[in-house]
Amino acid sequence: MKVFQIGAAGGVGQCLMKRLTAPGDAATGMHRAPQQAQKIIGFGGTPVRGDLITDSVDELSARMEGHDAIVFSAGAHGTGQDKTTLIDGKGLEKAAEAASRVGVRRFVLVSAFPESERSGGGVRALNTTCV
Repeated sequence: MKVFQIGAAGGVGQCLMKRLTAPGDAATGMHRAPQQAQKIIGFGGTPVRGDLITDSVDELSARMEGHDAIVFSAGAHGTGQDKTTLIDGKGLEKAAEAASRVGVRRFVLVSAFPESERSGGGVRALNTTCV
């Protein structure tokens, strides 16, 4: 299977990248910052730079072309409500539309949104270990 992972350099993304590539599946990891590419390569994935805030649906579609599944594990990481809405809300909408345009029917969402604002103080971070 060929998986396109959005948010591949984050905590969940890194764990998933390891698990996808270990049995030999192909994984493409979308990331924002240039220095994140090395993390993705280190886990056996193929990095591709992208930004859910600035990229258009067409740009996201071009990156997703040829994949069997999409995993969305991107997040704003406490950078404020505006960025949370742009990434976890509008970014998710763009990614889902892009997947639909290129015929990818498997779309997995990993997110705390809208739970992030229900407790009044944000989401409590879980201490997890990727094995």
